[in-house]
Amino acid sequence: MLKKNIFKNKTILVTGGGSVGAQLAKDLLQYNPYSIRIFDNSENILYNLEKEIKDNRIRLLYGDIRDKTRVQMALEGCNIVIHTCALKHIHLCNYNPIETIKTNIGGTINLIECMLASKDLEKSIFVSTDKVTFYTSIYGMSKACGEELFEWLAKVSLRKVSSASIRLPNITWTSGNVFFLWKEFAEKNEALPVTDKKMCRYFLPLKACTAYIIKALQLMDNGYILFIPKATEYRMIDIAKKTFQAEDIKIIGIREGEKLREILISPDELSKADDLGDIWRVKKV
Repeated sequence: MLKKNIFKNKTILVTGGGSVGAQLAKDLLQYNPYSIRIFDNSENILYNLEKEIKDNRIRLLYGDIRDKTRVQMALEGCNIVIHTCALKHIHLCNYNPIETIKTNIGGTINLIECMLASKDLEKSIFVSTDKVTFYTSIYGMSKACGEELFEWLAKVSLRKVSSASIRLPNITWTSGNVFFLWKEFAEKNEALPVTDKKMCRYFLPLKACTAYIIKALQLMDNGYILFIPKATEYRMIDIAKKTFQAEDIKIIGIREGEKLREILISPDELSKADDLGDIWRVKKV
């Protein structure tokens, strides 16, 4: 537990009850918050969380980030906001660009406008992705807009609300992750699909990512800060072979919007960053 407990007796809103949001809720309970609200438009996700987390400080809120009135109700009285919800699969986002923009940008605008009107909000953080750096997809573009919107929040907030973004790499063993796909093929003794022999990605475990989000909230001060955890880069073909002890690999080709290599931090950002050892901090506003 961190020395300075900024979460004690606070009301926290986590948008999105997927892998990151659910793990965050579990991790934050140890800091003795007053309550943690998990906001999601999947009844099944909320039902599973109800069975999984037995704690009366957890509040499960059904609603859609696109519905501003519902967002405003969910935010009422909240002190800290962690915005994780988004459409995330690159190929699906590219195939459904309007819906992606409505959720990832329009939904974030709804949240920003409600946070600007809030009298209780102290801190907010946007969970971003390495796909924003020199983006090549609708998903990367939409998350880049999210970073810009949270920076704008810090600029225009009359109450000087602290805001930040944290740019995460790929997260191992999360819902929809390639690890689960590989596991299915491995269990059938079939060749593991890999897009390209040169394809590389940065990876961190889920609990490491949620720990970085909590750390970033602790390190925030007035204005806007971009946090970028350091992560290890792997060739996808190597990590597939090592994880599943597999030699049988089939190359399926890169899909639209994918890059051979992701970039966690741009050269311009790196030139302005404070190196905190395991994470970069870029003060912007």
